[in-house]
Amino acid sequence: MMEADEIQNLIDECFENNSERLNLSRKGIKALPQSIGKLATLRYLILHSNRLT
Repeated sequence: MMEADEIQNLIDECFENNSERLNLSRKGIKALPQSIGKLATLRYLILHSNRLT
């Protein structure tokens, strides 16, 4: 099970990456799959962490 700090770091990384991509949207959608993958992983971890606590 992930620690709260690890989950928070993943959340921060997702938001930082997404805000950078939004600011640089003229680059297109090349990096979108990576962002979606990170957010999907985060969602999975949060859902499963909440069930165990």
